[in-house]
Amino acid sequence: SLKYKKVMVEERPFLAQFFAFIFQHFERVSIWTNANKEWYDHIYNSVLHKYMPRGKRFDFIFTFDDGLVGKDNNGPKDLNIIFKFYFTNWPALQKLKHSFSSL
Repeated sequence: SLKYKKVMVEERPFLAQFFAFIFQHFERVSIWTNANKEWYDHIYNSVLHKYMPRGKRFDFIFTFDDGLVGKDNNGPKDLNIIFKFYFTNWPALQKLKHSFSSL
């Protein structure tokens, strides 16, 4: 976006190593950010995409624009949303008889 064209983004040290590690050791890697979608897209296109291992992608991306955190932003993220997302989109979970909660 032209809105963020003049914004300087400083990459965190060891970002490449971090991405390599998480994508090697975890089956599903996702992002849930309080940033809006436009800012996330800017950060992805200007920084994150170059560290994505070949053939890998984020399993899901939730941003502020998804409305999953209250507009006042004074509550924690409800991790049950992630369970419901996977329960709906991952048939193997539907076979489990357990109830799940997040801490």
